[in-house]
Amino acid sequence: MLTLSEEEQLEEVKESNISSSTFFDRGLHFHVLKMVKSFIIWIGGDEARINTISTALSLSTPTFTHPPSSTVLLGTEQWCADLAKRLAIKTHHQVFIFADALEDPEDLAVVEKAVFEKLKHCPELFLTT
Repeated sequence: MLTLSEEEQLEEVKESNISSSTFFDRGLHFHVLKMVKSFIIWIGGDEARINTISTALSLSTPTFTHPPSSTVLLGTEQWCADLAKRLAIKTHHQVFIFADALEDPEDLAVVEKAVFEKLKHCPELFLTT
């Protein structure tokens, strides 16, 4: 169980990493904000907009395995909840996805691949202990 005071949690957010990746040929960007046992990923184009907000939470413990719960909080883009769920499974962290609508279906595959590659090579940008 997490026992950080509110002040310690705020300090943790202030010191957290913000990572950005850009796909100039596709006009896509993603930014990661790492927090205590959770992270936010914003995915979008050149204009900073949020069309959909989704979250997923891993419910597993060392003695109990359960698939993550995910939902779309705002908007209609189900791919956001699906991506959040896959990231929650991989990281055991709560994941928030803030996303603009992706116009090209291929964009989702490009962004998802890049997010998982970044997670694989730089897990410290996403994960806290």
